[in-house]
Order: sequence, then structure tokens, then C-alpha cells
Amino acid sequence: MELPAIKDFLLYKHIAWQIQTAAPEGRFSKNLALSKEEFYAVGLFIASLRKRYTPEELPVIGAHCFGYHSSYLPRLGLSPTWTGCQAGISILSIKSNGDVIGCLSIPAMYTEGNIRKKSIIDIWYDPEAFAYNRKFNKKQLGDYCKGCTYAETCRGGCMGMSTAFTFSPHNDPYCFHTIETKFRDKRVPRRSLKQ
Repeated sequence: MELPAIKDFLLYKHIAWQIQTAAPEGRFSKNLALSKEEFYAVGLFIASLRKRYTPEELPVIGAHCFGYHSSYLPRLGLSPTWTGCQAGISILSIKSNGDVIGCLSIPAMYTEGNIRKKSIIDIWYDPEAFAYNRKFNKKQLGDYCKGCTYAETCRGGCMGMSTAFTFSPHNDPYCFHTIETKFRDKRVPRRSLKQ
């Protein structure tokens, strides 16, 4: 309910706005997370802003966690297509204690090393590093993603969302394609927001 007011504050100020979903971790319990309907509504909100305003007027995107392969919504991120979680493939994160992890949104169990003990180059080029993504195969998909048309490229969506909600990788329950498939006749708008 606060997003329109934030939009009004940011409009015409040349401030890039990335909207990202909070995933339940630590003290943030699952009952405080957005429902799938609320998640989809935020996707509709982002898509409507991108259609209504130019990037110069309001530069807004949905973060990597925002839905995939919608039949109604355009891609909300920076790239025109979703090619799966890039943790350990094209991005990595370094925590304040020196731990190297594919993404700050995934659990510490996916830590690949520490820059105080091993060089970042050696960590990145270790053939066993980031195996959860670099060595992905469709057998790793969880129940939400098995049998999906987009499984090969999507690879189960955002690792952060997947591990936060299902405790396993490659199993993101917050997927526009899945939500639309499940609620097509009940909740999804008939009009496409795609250009």
C-alpha cells in the first residue's frame, strides 16, 4: 500500500528504483512475507509504472526475484530475458567477514571460501565452486519447478527466494508463470501489459 507514495516521491528525481521482495530469513518469519497474490500485484504495479513513465521520468525495475516467464507481464528486470539465477555464474558477493558467496540472499551454507584465507581469483576459478549453479541439471529442480516448460533456462528461479521458502535451491514458488497457471481463470487480468 506504500508503493504509490514512494512512486510520487521518486517521480522526476532521476533516482533509480529497484523493487525487491523480502524473503523470510533470520527473524523475518514466513507469515510476514507477501502472499503470491500480493507478489503478483507488485509485479503488475512495476509493469504499469514502466508502461506509464519513461526511464528518464521514473527509472524502475523489479529485482532478480521478480517473476519469470509471464504470459501477461513484460520482463521487469534489466535484461530482456531471464536466464536463471546468476549467483556464482556472473556475480558473487563478499561479506564483511571476507566470506565469498554467490549472492547475499542465499544461506551461509553456500559460502565458497574466505578472501582472508584464499584469493578471490582462486575461489572464483575453483572448478568445484558454486556447483549448485555451475553444475546445474534438471534433476535438481524442486517440486514447484519439475516439468516446467522453462526449466532448462530458468533453473528454478531465484536461489534466495527458493532457499528462503523451500529450504532448497532450484524451487522458487514465487514464479509468475506458476502463479498464472494456477490462478489463470480466477485472478490474472485478461489484458496484457506487454508492449
